[in-house]
Amino acid sequence: MHAQAGLAPLAFSDDRLLSGPWEAVTLQWIEEAANAITFGVTGAACLLDLDGVIVDGAVSRPLLERLISTMQDKMTRYSWQGTQRPLVMAGTTGMTAKVIGAAYLPLHANFAPAHGLFLKAARR
Repeated sequence: MHAQAGLAPLAFSDDRLLSGPWEAVTLQWIEEAANAITFGVTGAACLLDLDGVIVDGAVSRPLLERLISTMQDKMTRYSWQGTQRPLVMAGTTGMTAKVIGAAYLPLHANFAPAHGLFLKAARR
């Protein structure tokens, strides 16, 4: 979306996205992202007992705060009957989240328990 508006594709860490000629495009992105993330959070909260959800990534802090605020607004539109609405919080990892996630993959692949370890074999 931002690339179509003539912005650099990796400009999400730029605080200027919430002002000037970029504001309209950024607000549209926030709206779409908040809808999608909130939908996922709501579904997860119905399956799991979530106390909170941490939203983070390689975006500027003002952009992240605006996204979380929009998500909290959208969460009020869902019915929470029978479950509890989780608290949505900003993470602190930020730009290094993707590096930490990438570093975790080989550790998980080599040292995590096998998925089938805890599953019982079907009886015949």
